[in-house]
Amino acid sequence: MKKIFLLYLLFYYSIPSFSQNPIKKTLTWAFFRNDRPVGETMDALTWYKISYSGSIIGSNSVTVKMNFKTSLDLDTSKSFFNSNKRFRDTKLLKHEQGHADIGFIYACKLRDSLNRTVFVKNKIPVTIDKVFKSIYEEMNRKNREYDIETDHGKNEKVQERWNLYFIELFKRATEVKRLP
Repeated sequence: MKKIFLLYLLFYYSIPSFSQNPIKKTLTWAFFRNDRPVGETMDALTWYKISYSGSIIGSNSVTVKMNFKTSLDLDTSKSFFNSNKRFRDTKLLKHEQGHADIGFIYACKLRDSLNRTVFVKNKIPVTIDKVFKSIYEEMNRKNREYDIETDHGKNEKVQERWNLYFIELFKRATEVKRLP
């Protein structure tokens, strides 16, 4: 069965910043409250939002330096699972965890990329949009690569390699607050 993973990203821009930096979320079956819709072929869908906010930390007559924070919010209202596989298919849950992990990784990358950017005063929204689109496209490619390589979690050996990849990235993110 072909499984397509969809993502929804909601971004907002506000000054000053009160949001948190991303926190890694761990999925359990309790997260999946909705049964798979009639006619849906995917066994599960993990829906999340990445949000950001920024505050100005310095400026001159032309440029602005900002500090951004991001958060990853898993959305139980839009996520679903095939209830026939609940509790019986730990591979499916681990695979969906990988999609949540990719969301976390790219929330961190978005934060890091925005924090490295020096903004021209009259082009802040355009520049943020450009950075966002770049990160969003990269994240979508990574999710597709993940699904293809793991065969949606069915290839256990490759899934385990991805799990180790996520652990290494989280370790780096924790140690230096920055992802490659």
